[in-house]
Amino acid sequence: MKFRKLTIVSTAAIATLFAGLVFGGGYGKKSNDIVDVAVNAGSFNTLAAALTAADLVDTLKGDG
Repeated sequence: MKFRKLTIVSTAAIATLFAGLVFGGGYGKKSNDIVDVAVNAGSFNTLAAALTAADLVDTLKGDG
């Protein structure tokens, strides 16, 4: 049951991050990448730490 709750919370957090990426940037503004959103939101510390530990920061901040 705990795993199911964790999965639901994780899915919701990722969906929120991607919604911020898609709908958060306006025309003429530099849109944030998933790393910036996770760090700036302040409530995704575990995700930000996991991205750093997995050495994915540069990959996710890159083009494409």
